[in-house]
Amino acid sequence: MTHWLLRALLVLASLIYLCPLAVHAQATEDRVAFIIGNGGYPKSLALKNPLNDATAIEKQLTSLGFEAKSYKDLKVAEVSGLRQQMESRLKRNSVLFFYYAGHGVQIDGRNYLLPVDATLNDGDKASQESLYLGDVLHAIERMRPKIAVVILDACRDNPFKDQKNSATAKQGLARVDPPTSTVVFYATRPGGTAQDGDYENGVFTKALLEEMVKPDQPLEVVFRRVSTAVFKTTKSEQEPWIEGVIREEFIVNLGEKFSTPVPETPEKVEVATVAPPVLEAVTKPILDEPKLVTTIAFNDALQKLRSIKTSDVDNIPTYFACDSDKCENYKSWMERYSSDEIQKVTTNTKEKVLASKLVKMCEYSLEKNECISDDLRLPFYGMNLIVANKVYTDGFSIETATLTKSGGVNFSAKFIGGAVFYTGSKTKSNCQPADGKFEFERDKVSIESARVTCLNNFTVSFNKSKLNVLLFNYSKNEYLAEIDLSFYGVGLGAVVGGGKKLVKISFY
Repeated sequence: MTHWLLRALLVLASLIYLCPLAVHAQATEDRVAFIIGNGGYPKSLALKNPLNDATAIEKQLTSLGFEAKSYKDLKVAEVSGLRQQMESRLKRNSVLFFYYAGHGVQIDGRNYLLPVDATLNDGDKASQESLYLGDVLHAIERMRPKIAVVILDACRDNPFKDQKNSATAKQGLARVDPPTSTVVFYATRPGGTAQDGDYENGVFTKALLEEMVKPDQPLEVVFRRVSTAVFKTTKSEQEPWIEGVIREEFIVNLGEKFSTPVPETPEKVEVATVAPPVLEAVTKPILDEPKLVTTIAFNDALQKLRSIKTSDVDNIPTYFACDSDKCENYKSWMERYSSDEIQKVTTNTKEKVLASKLVKMCEYSLEKNECISDDLRLPFYGMNLIVANKVYTDGFSIETATLTKSGGVNFSAKFIGGAVFYTGSKTKSNCQPADGKFEFERDKVSIESARVTCLNNFTVSFNKSKLNVLLFNYSKNEYLAEIDLSFYGVGLGAVVGGGKKLVKISFY
């Protein structure tokens, strides 16, 4: 073998030997956080907790490997520089956390985060001086980071509520349409207000700090537990809300796994010692063999569902995706999402949801494999028992539906239902529209709606409704789901009720 060929092989061997280190280094997450805490507003609009919230979030994210860019009491003159710094810092492999605590307001349906020296006696002028949330989302869309998480603890109060010339400014923030791989986590539902809290941190941020630090929790679990904690702490007065979806699992606190640094390049490699791996390295397969798809009969899928205990309603995944009488594990089905087959199914499903005018629900029996009633009925307790003892629903009528950039459907729907009398007759209620969403997530099909208020002989308010889809039959456009619904009412007397039921859902 000639001398030049031997040297070429040794160099090739060195590159192959170093390849795993290079790949590992590239896989290291670029974590960056932009944190804003605004509390120093003038006079009665001052907030006590946002500075504490931002400081605590900065400290915790820094300990979790984030490079923190912090702004305390952001001023109008700093808004432009913040936007520019954010765009220049983001990369394609970045994981972005954008956190804001302070006053936020919607003006003409747009969300604005208010600097502490904004003109708060004129909503129109304040909108020109503020950080427009749309600009943040547009920057994310342009720079396309790997994951973007926008957290808004912003709805303490409407600072323009007493201003006669600011009629376009409304309490709370409006819904948004996040870009791909982006979620927006609101401290409270659209149009609602968030509590500043009686301790060092606001109610929402306090729960967020407690959950983010727990190791090995996926982001969606963190959000779900924060939402549950806030809802319970505020006695259902404050209800966090999420827009958008992230299709890959992201662990906020990797524990010890994150604290072990991986060197970008080795200090020194002895070339002569790496020649033997050449033959072995070039003979390894580059790609793993494709996973085999395991299908089971539809009736067998129902049998498996009967044995599942679904006590923790927030953690229920979708177990099966079915093509008529054949089913497979939903999560493995979604892992093939990039295939033409799965892409076509999800696209067709969302088109059906967009075109639907009615969501029909009925109580379903796994044993009988059929609906056991033509509606869903839940018992209630209170003085109204003298005339009626159940609340019923046929489902929802969809008034509007729009496709989101994150791959889901936002909709506005009206609850169809009312009271059931002892005689068996039913009386229909007049219900207000409620916002909802339909999404394909990594481990579940998610269908949920905001709180619903209905008027009849008495007023009934249903808590946020979340349908935990157990089985998704895409050929028939049907969903078997568990609903855990509670409600309360006033009128002839206090009314409370609800329960957990298995339902079949169809879009028409």
